Amino acid sequence: MNSPLQNKFKIQIEALTGFDFQDFIVELFLFKYGSTGFTVLRKKKDKGCDGIIVSEQQVIACYGPVDNDQKKFDKKAEEDFDDFKNNWQSKFSNWMFVVNYEVKPAQINKIESLKKGTPLVGIKQIL
Repeated sequence: MNSPLQNKFKIQIEALTGFDFQDFIVELFLFKYGSTGFTVLRKKKDKGCDGIIVSEQQVIACYGPVDNDQKKFDKKAEEDFDDFKNNWQSKFSNWMFVVNYEVKPAQINKIESLKKGTPLVGIKQIL
């Protein structure tokens, strides 16, 4: 059971969408990894990279949708993974997908089908 404080954080994070969710994740990862451990890229024309965890050589992609629709998830994951492969994989071997809700088994399977061992980070992991 979550504490009232955890519930407040959960509600706030789930309400973040688009660039607001990306901004939150960037700030969270800067806090966790530090300014030299996490590289921040611009929001637009980032070639599919919302940030880089330096020590893990891992490119992150954030997805904060308004609704948790499987078809939209699949399309976004495929597009972001293609951008990762085409623009970043030669320099950084790892990829992570971060969402603002509780992940579904079908979404884990989709991410695994794109790149085995790729973490799909959801609200429970963020909290």
